[in-house]
Amino acid sequence: MPEVPELRMRGKSGRGSRLAILIALAAVAAVSVAVVWISGPTAVDRTGTEATAEPVPPPAPEAPTEPSSSSHAAGVQEVVDLPVEDRPLTVDLVEVFRVGGGTGTWQEFTDITGLGFDAGGNIHIANAPGFGELAGVIVSPRGELVATFGRMGDGPGEFRLVGAMVALADGRVVVSDVGHAGYHIFGSDGEFERMVRFAGGQPSLDLTSRILWDGDEGLRILKADRSGNLLSRMPQTTSVSVDSTGGIISTRRSVFDGPRQVERILLDGDEARTEIVVTGWDPPGPTRLVAFAPKFLFDALPGGGVAYSDSSAYAIRIADPAGRVVRLLRRALEARPVTDDIRRDYRERRIDAAHAALSEGLERTRGLVREMLEQAASAPRRLRERRIRNNIENVRFYPEIPLVDDLRATWEGTLWVLRTPEDGYPSESVGLGRLAGSPAPIDVVTSGGRYVGTFPAPVAAMPVAFGPDGLVAFVEIDEFDVPTVIVKRLPDEVR
Repeated sequence: MPEVPELRMRGKSGRGSRLAILIALAAVAAVSVAVVWISGPTAVDRTGTEATAEPVPPPAPEAPTEPSSSSHAAGVQEVVDLPVEDRPLTVDLVEVFRVGGGTGTWQEFTDITGLGFDAGGNIHIANAPGFGELAGVIVSPRGELVATFGRMGDGPGEFRLVGAMVALADGRVVVSDVGHAGYHIFGSDGEFERMVRFAGGQPSLDLTSRILWDGDEGLRILKADRSGNLLSRMPQTTSVSVDSTGGIISTRRSVFDGPRQVERILLDGDEARTEIVVTGWDPPGPTRLVAFAPKFLFDALPGGGVAYSDSSAYAIRIADPAGRVVRLLRRALEARPVTDDIRRDYRERRIDAAHAALSEGLERTRGLVREMLEQAASAPRRLRERRIRNNIENVRFYPEIPLVDDLRATWEGTLWVLRTPEDGYPSESVGLGRLAGSPAPIDVVTSGGRYVGTFPAPVAAMPVAFGPDGLVAFVEIDEFDVPTVIVKRLPDEVR
């Protein structure tokens, strides 16, 4: 059970400080692991004595081997073996419009955290001016402003700590808000309609003794289906305990792997209802922070079905709305066992990425997060280097590099399958010095099992969002870190 060491703050546990504490916890979660390992312990106990650093654990044994049955066809109605040889695609994407780049008040984007189309071709943009914030924009298929929605605050339709934004087919927008423990629903005109509480209610905010916060809604992956509901997965669950005994607030945070399940979230009442749609293959042992652990990827299909990938193999499962796997799409690509050379190269790349991330973070963050990064950067160079290396060199490895790195479905239900680079590694979302994705081939396959072709690595780019009539959206960042949303149109053959 991985844990983040205690963070202690002096203060009272009055009502006015509860929200601030929760927001601080969320901010600390983003960087606390890195800071603890880089700069060493900083907590001070009640007597003022510096806390003792925990020793670096010895390297853990390698993760268990994935069973050959992880891509088996038992219980599947149809198995489709796709061609092994690539058929290169050379289609051109036509640009429709672009917005952003600071060329107008409503186009002054800071950080694009979400994009989604509705059935009318309008694109909904989640812009985050600051941590946990959201300023929403709705843009027409011609690139014109339709509406804006949402702002920070405590009133109806105002946000405290935003998680994700999802555009529904009928034009409405759903925004998850951890601070309000619920989903805000806005109309296609940007007007607030109602709020739906998270399933199970909100965590207790009583800090007079202890708080247990299970499940980090801020990290929940949300996608829309065509019926107005959400498909979701919780990639991790977090338990936070807070103790305010003696006027000192102490927190301890434990992080666990989330269930490898896709849930359907129904928003038809005052409180959300959830039902499990599919349950994926569960690798033995924890996979969080294990290099090359197989991802659990999914996307919604027209009609209520789900496409998902849950193993290291190239095996895409197609499930009907009831969760029954009706088709398995396989491609017999050569597996990549993890060798000593791969381990060595991966560690060096992570170490370089950790140094780069620390420098970049100091330039782009502010407030509490920036203070923590400055604290890490101010540690003696030798100590900082040793802690970075100790952390990364003790990483555990899955025995095989997964073949699939991402999975998306077009509006029509065709699958875009991003493969792991043949000479690279999967993209990572957590961990000190986590690696970003590098160019890799994208296969285009219909959910019925017809292989259309492959975009070669040098020209392949996975859209952030797919819309009707072949619309797709990308985000481009310029040299000043200013984002621009670019909308293009796909030709019929790859929709």
